[in-house]
Amino acid sequence: MVRALSLRLQLLLLQALIVCVVTLGAGVVTVWIQESAIRDSYRERMVGVALSIARLPVIVEAFDDPDPSVAIQPVAEVIREASSLTYVVVTDPSGIRFSHPNPDRIGESVSTDPSIPLSGQVWSGTETGTLGESYRVKVPVFADGDEEGAQVIGSVSVGVLESELAADLQSRLPGLLLAFGGAAVAGVFGAAWVAALIRRRIFGLEPDEIAEMVGERETMLHRLSEGVVRVDHRGIVTSANDAAERLIGRGPLVGRRADETLDGPLLQVMEDGEPEGRLVLAGERPVIARSTGLRDDRGRSVGATLLLRDHSELHEALRQMDGQQSLTEGLRAQAHEFANSLHVVSGLLELGAYDDARDFIARVRPGGPLDPGPDAAALGSELTALLSVKLARSRELDVALEVTALGTPAPEVVGDLVTVVGNLVDNALEACRPGDRLRVEVDATGPGVHVRVDDSGAGVPAALREHVFDEGVSTKDTRDRARGIGLALVRRVARRRGGDARVGPSPLGGRPVRGVAARGGEGLVMLRVLVVDDIPAVASLHGRFVSAHPACELVGTAGSGPDAVTAIDRLRPDLVLLDVHLPGFSGLDALRAVRADADLPQPEVIAVTAARDVDTVRTARLMGVQHYLVKPFTAGELHARIDDVLAERRSSAAVAGSLDQQGVDAVLRPITRRPLPKGLSRPTLDLVRSALVELGSASASEVADRLGLSRVSCRRYLEHIAEDGECTRSLDYTTAGRPSTRYTVVGAAP
Repeated sequence: MVRALSLRLQLLLLQALIVCVVTLGAGVVTVWIQESAIRDSYRERMVGVALSIARLPVIVEAFDDPDPSVAIQPVAEVIREASSLTYVVVTDPSGIRFSHPNPDRIGESVSTDPSIPLSGQVWSGTETGTLGESYRVKVPVFADGDEEGAQVIGSVSVGVLESELAADLQSRLPGLLLAFGGAAVAGVFGAAWVAALIRRRIFGLEPDEIAEMVGERETMLHRLSEGVVRVDHRGIVTSANDAAERLIGRGPLVGRRADETLDGPLLQVMEDGEPEGRLVLAGERPVIARSTGLRDDRGRSVGATLLLRDHSELHEALRQMDGQQSLTEGLRAQAHEFANSLHVVSGLLELGAYDDARDFIARVRPGGPLDPGPDAAALGSELTALLSVKLARSRELDVALEVTALGTPAPEVVGDLVTVVGNLVDNALEACRPGDRLRVEVDATGPGVHVRVDDSGAGVPAALREHVFDEGVSTKDTRDRARGIGLALVRRVARRRGGDARVGPSPLGGRPVRGVAARGGEGLVMLRVLVVDDIPAVASLHGRFVSAHPACELVGTAGSGPDAVTAIDRLRPDLVLLDVHLPGFSGLDALRAVRADADLPQPEVIAVTAARDVDTVRTARLMGVQHYLVKPFTAGELHARIDDVLAERRSSAAVAGSLDQQGVDAVLRPITRRPLPKGLSRPTLDLVRSALVELGSASASEVADRLGLSRVSCRRYLEHIAEDGECTRSLDYTTAGRPSTRYTVVGAAP
């Protein structure tokens, strides 16, 4: 069997063949051009010689002599020898020669047709005469040498043998052949180098091996149950398998920017790198995300690979196992309760204390069946079973669980309700203490389904209320397992159904958490935002961007410069999204009017405009505009600026009164976002920072008590804040036992 040629040899032969063919073709064309150039050169010279002979007075006057050849022959020979021509022949109108290199031919008729020059025209071409084949020129001879209207009295023919032209060309061929031969050799060696280079670039693989590897890669990539996403150094997704598109749920990913297709936690894992994996939410699906990170050890952007493993099945299995364990523990607790009760009753009866036994039976709370009540039956078997398990758990924890149901939910939302109710009740049970009450309300009588969970526990810490639905935020220690997923999933499910989730006051004394599956409501905010833009559609879009930020409340819009000043005075916003080009007067003029009036509020300003000239940007900066977004921009870009404004406000709130240099630096220092160490989340970092700002100076235990977090977690976050230079450390020797570390905000009194 004949073995196929290797790729390197194929490339070499193909390129060598191309080089040789091109070189040969170029050589043929060059020789043809050279031959044409030689012939043109000779023609110009022969035309010049012939015309000069035809105009010589001695030649023209000799035509009147009895024997013109006596005067013409010597002159013609001198000119022929001086011009290096083969012949110079002068004839009369009848074609009789008056000159010839061979004197014996004088007086004979020419061997070629003299009619063209005798007609007054110049002719050139190749003909065969008495001396052989020659390239010649024939011109007319006019009486008195005057060409205008004069009589043609003869002709002059000059020529050079074709063999001389060929010899001239051949004398130049060696140089041409050497040049083209060298070019061909260089081309072949270059082809060999290119073939070797390509061979190295493809790691010495043959075409069939490459095709097989590509086929195997595609098969393996798209048959994997794990999602694989590859992002280049520009942040563009270059490859993604079917599992990744299914898990992320954003449609085709290839060719799109990673920051537009990946949720915040997924994007953070991809950028920072997470070789051991982190539990995050992709939409409403819990996944384990791993990544190599976008940058190498030198900080250069090299692209990243993101691996996603579906955790929903394991998550559901763990939930079911937790439910079964809860049910088992509930049954065990019931059996133990009944055994104790029977033991008491038996003892009282044995003692004859019948009245006491009767009173004990009346006082004791029966364990009863695991039935959440008659209202729960309207919720369907799945929700009823879920609430039965939660009821068993609540009895064991000595938490009174009540269920109120109005209407029957549609079958298509029952699955989502199981997720919402299960997570809300679990979080409420963890927050309750023995003797607390827990109430679950499910209202399906309206156009949507409203879920409300109240408890009489301590409630959500104040610092956590605005971030409790953010992924990764949890009051429990996150080192042993990933937390901060349940409530984030509740909000995502609610928003997918067109509603929202929020925290509010509870009539039971705690903080209820509400999940709205088909309608929204107000949430707690940190910033009151005014949107200023003269185009209603743009103002509406920016308003939606603002409303999507959990720490913002849209208080109004304005469409002109004067309206902006009036709205700032009336609404007193904390933040203004300000367009520059406005009717009436510009946004910068409106800001100038606000800054000049001490009675008006002085909100933070984010310029959102298409104006990008240097003068406008500089003017905005001089007027206190700290953030400048050029249209078009994304909601994520705006949210990042809003987060910076929040961070700046916290930094400014941390210091007051007379400042030292550290305090001045804390106020004026730009907010930077360096990568967090592994195990820290930015929402929790913001909460710890806010608590420290409110306290001024505190230990890790004090911050932990304020936020409801573990002391170890708080210490890690406080150490990170100290490393950023936002607070200082000092040892407190006034505490019992070993001295504790106190953290003091820069510029605050210790």
